[in-house]
Amino acid sequence: MSPHKQHAGDFARPDSLTDDEKTYLAMAAEGMHPSVIAKNLEKSEDDVQDALASARQKLGATNLLHAISIALLKGIIERDI
Repeated sequence: MSPHKQHAGDFARPDSLTDDEKTYLAMAAEGMHPSVIAKNLEKSEDDVQDALASARQKLGATNLLHAISIALLKGIIERDI
């Protein structure tokens, strides 16, 4: 048995997320609700929600905030603070 415990985001690679998933995560990191993201980008809210759910799954995150945190820490998205 390996002494290394698998953590969320251990398998996440920047190229595993689509451009849309990265864009939506970055906008969510700015505090935008998925409905606002959809309106601003002229997408359906269902498409945005589906992409964010896909990103969460790919990153091994339990929720959207967790996915944003992993993406920021892994350098998948950037945000000026």
